[in-house]
Amino acid sequence: IGNQLSPVIRTTNAVIYGSRIDYNPTSLVTQNLILQSQDLRVSRDVPGAPWTNVGDIVVGPSTVLCPDGSISAYVLTDNSTSQFQGTQQNITVPNDGQTYTASVFILKTTGVSQSVGLNLGLIGGTAVNNYPRIDTTAGTVISGTATISSYNNLWWRLQAPITDNSSGNTTLQLQLYPAVFATTATGSATFFGAQWNTGATALPYTQTTTAAVQQYAVKGLLVENTATNGIRNNTMQGAVAGTPGTVPTNWF
Repeated sequence: IGNQLSPVIRTTNAVIYGSRIDYNPTSLVTQNLILQSQDLRVSRDVPGAPWTNVGDIVVGPSTVLCPDGSISAYVLTDNSTSQFQGTQQNITVPNDGQTYTASVFILKTTGVSQSVGLNLGLIGGTAVNNYPRIDTTAGTVISGTATISSYNNLWWRLQAPITDNSSGNTTLQLQLYPAVFATTATGSATFFGAQWNTGATALPYTQTTTAAVQQYAVKGLLVENTATNGIRNNTMQGAVAGTPGTVPTNWF
């Protein structure tokens, strides 16, 4: 039904009106907990913004083409030789044993190696932390638990997990740092598409604005609108060859 070819749905002696949506309606997967995932401007620049500054970080727009085809990345610049500077966002989560995966796209660099860092934290009980550090030129993980992959010729995608311990942690924190390892370190890095999702693997990036995004846990590969098959006995059962032959059941 409609202007799109639907998958074949087998029928016998009756018309089938069946949904092709294949999901578990009781299980929601959190796709992205981060708010304003593409707008890293801190509260100093945009009052009420979910991202807040660590130190006196400088945040500015980038003109580089992003993985989604937009021009919406931000450059974080640490100019201080006496403090770490970055941006962060805190999210309220349940006190349980859930695993979360943080992911973000980071612009590749050339020439001199540059170290960029993420700080992942669960806070409120017995704290859990993960501090991945990467080389944005070589595309390698220097320290921390993380994996990095080449998304295209411009961008790396970094993903890092963290697991709660049911000890009272109810704040999930993500911090992005353009320069790490020493307070004297300075530099800039371009970030795009920050994301938290439940589970131990980064899901495809989903943009958010003022609310987190959830989706159903799909069991199959196809999620489609309701499809129908108005042909009865579309496998032509009952046909007999001959002269004259017998037409299939429900065929005339």
